[in-house]
Amino acid sequence: MFIALDKLTAVRMYDLITEHWKKYVEQLEKEVSKGKYGDQELLEKSRELQWIKETEICVVVSSEQNEIQKVSENGFGH
Repeated sequence: MFIALDKLTAVRMYDLITEHWKKYVEQLEKEVSKGKYGDQELLEKSRELQWIKETEICVVVSSEQNEIQKVSENGFGH
């Protein structure tokens, strides 16, 4: 879990985390498909991969005054 004090940081971190999350999934899928692991490790990595794919990543924020203008001014449009 990541907690940010402001929305812009939360959105920037969301973008950063999702980018790295996708890369990690791709790497783990390659390793699992190549047979890099033994039977026990393969089972553990397959479970980890399934958990990662099922994990939801989202930004949850509370509203504030002039938030639409503030977000738009910082490059995050609708």
